[in-house]
Amino acid sequence: VRAGAAAARLGAAEEVTHRERALALWDQVPDAESVAGLAKIELVVLLAQSWSAQGDGDRWYAVARRAVNMVGPDTSPLVASRAYSALAFSCLFHADSIGTEEAVRRALDHAGESPSEELARALIASAALRIFRDEFTPALADVERAADVARTVACHEVHIDALGWRAQVLFIMGRVRESLEQRQYVVDADRR
Repeated sequence: VRAGAAAARLGAAEEVTHRERALALWDQVPDAESVAGLAKIELVVLLAQSWSAQGDGDRWYAVARRAVNMVGPDTSPLVASRAYSALAFSCLFHADSIGTEEAVRRALDHAGESPSEELARALIASAALRIFRDEFTPALADVERAADVARTVACHEVHIDALGWRAQVLFIMGRVRESLEQRQYVVDADRR
């Protein structure tokens, strides 16, 4: 699990291998959740994100769908929110019985109103859906709120992701100078 996290920080393809290995060993480890420091569903969500980062949309969707199928009555609402956010993004490119709009709604509902990494991720998923619908002003509002939430909870990765989406929306809206400034900020922040 730690090796997968380290590989993900570097953008290395090994993040998939390490996370798949951890899942393959999960049921053989006594009290795997304590050893891993997270629930199995959380590791599945991380694996879905890994497939996304590596550009494999089909596996991204399949694993995100697996995570949503694991959501049950005892699942933490924030973990459920992460699973639905992952599915929402992948549903933009794959037909699913839940669909992107419903996955976004569930992600936002489970995240609640309190600032959290999960709320920020759900807002980014909402923005992505709005971009696909050519609803750019509401998309901009979503990513700006996501960036504020991520900054509030000190989640650098999601904050930078939100700012990257903000740059994309600004570009689409014809606000090219602002978009390029935002992109440069994101690059500089990632380098730091």
